[in-house]
Amino acid sequence: MFWHIDEPGHVDSTRNAELYRSIADADALVRGTWGAEPVVLPAPGDVVVEKQRMSSFNSTTLDTKLRGLGATTVVCCGAWTNWAVEHTCRDAADHGYEVVVVTDATATISEEFQRAALDYALTTVATRATADEVIAAIGLE
Repeated sequence: MFWHIDEPGHVDSTRNAELYRSIADADALVRGTWGAEPVVLPAPGDVVVEKQRMSSFNSTTLDTKLRGLGATTVVCCGAWTNWAVEHTCRDAADHGYEVVVVTDATATISEEFQRAALDYALTTVATRATADEVIAAIGLE
């Protein structure tokens, strides 16, 4: 999964919050440009869901795809722990999934924000695990 906003110009992007205004003003996060490409490329057969908001569930097909696959647990990792990861974890819990946040596969702009998200905000909605613990739990060792 990766985030994209729009084609250059952001003609259909909302500007209701400073975050979205600054992205549009900088013409950032445009599909196919640096910073908007997936860090891990999808393998053949992988399901890719694009998003335009902080939560991966907001206005996407993610919930429908997960339910179709019979998923009961969502494992969250990625950039902006205190925004995108946290929003996705909260929405996953609201949708009825068990949620795991991968503590060493998330990052944000400061250690203070990272700790606030992992040690405070997410403690009641997600189980914390390391990447090695997740790999062992799903049997990929």
